[in-house]
Amino acid sequence: MSLPALRKGIDKLSPYTAGKGIEEIRKKYNLEEALKLASNENLWGTSEAARLAIERELDKINIYPDPGAKTLTEALAEKHSVNPENIINGNGTDEIIELAAKAFLDRGDSVVTASGSFVRYKMAAMLMGCNCAEAPRKDHRISVDALCAEMDSSTKLIFIDNPSNPQGTYITGEEIEKIINNIKNTGINALLVIDEAYYEYAESEPGYKSALNYLNSGIPIMVLRTFSKAYGLAGLRIGYGISSPEIISALGRVKPPFNTNRLAQAAATAALTDTAFIRKTVEETKKEKEFLYAEFKKLGFESVPSAANFILTKVGEEYAEEICAFLEKKGIIVRPLAGYYYPGYLRFTIGTRPHNVKLLKAVKDYFASGKQ
Repeated sequence: MSLPALRKGIDKLSPYTAGKGIEEIRKKYNLEEALKLASNENLWGTSEAARLAIERELDKINIYPDPGAKTLTEALAEKHSVNPENIINGNGTDEIIELAAKAFLDRGDSVVTASGSFVRYKMAAMLMGCNCAEAPRKDHRISVDALCAEMDSSTKLIFIDNPSNPQGTYITGEEIEKIINNIKNTGINALLVIDEAYYEYAESEPGYKSALNYLNSGIPIMVLRTFSKAYGLAGLRIGYGISSPEIISALGRVKPPFNTNRLAQAAATAALTDTAFIRKTVEETKKEKEFLYAEFKKLGFESVPSAANFILTKVGEEYAEEICAFLEKKGIIVRPLAGYYYPGYLRFTIGTRPHNVKLLKAVKDYFASGKQ
């Protein structure tokens, strides 16, 4: 059977490689349980308010969800002091990234991001047959000067993850202003997309400032947020974007109908009200992050200071793959970063104290075993 030819450029795309799943590892090694520390999920669980909201919707799942997610959109508009017309909901922020590419990119356009950023930005450019310029980082941080140097008349989308994944580093409000001024001064007609997936963990960091403060700066800006991280709703896949009504309308033209499901809409709306859950998640994450920093240092590991719920740690190229394999056999899944510009590094989701103690014991067991 012959197949129709793929659209030009699609043959260069590879599927996104997600972290290994709990069931995959549990079955592979015949384990009763496994611990996943690979995908930056909230290991404190999910808000009870969100759970109850899901239960209330269960007898309605035979009915399509609200295509505009009106109740959630209105709740988000109130939270962020914007109008509902400023918000678009997505099947995770991944979908909104792709919608932006579909809405704005033509062949010959280019996307600008920093090297080692969330891979979905580059994939969005490739999907539309466009070039992706990746500005080099400096000391694991986005270099604003390098990023601005990559912008030219072909630039249509600029993606910044703030904090960055997998580094955990961030740029300051002052640096965001510098990027905005560069766009204004050079006359580049591009949409600046700032992905704040880890905002809740970073908002109190020195100099950190949400790009929501710059929506009226005179250039097109869209801010992305998600319920997958601090809110503990990764399994429901729901995120949102905030921008001008014109940008939101453009994305709405290429958005699939019913793109966010009924359970996700209800859970996210309820989760917004549970500020105590978010506060506890953030406080406990910061406490456990300091614990892991100290323990990794005792092992001779160098960690990148993180403003998110994960730590990027250099364990050495000679150990990284072996440690991953050893941990998997112990039922612990972590993320190797060799394929993401960081050979010799592993990324660890920050868990609860029992999770972190289990991880550290397994790492120590690896070295005690003679590094086999």
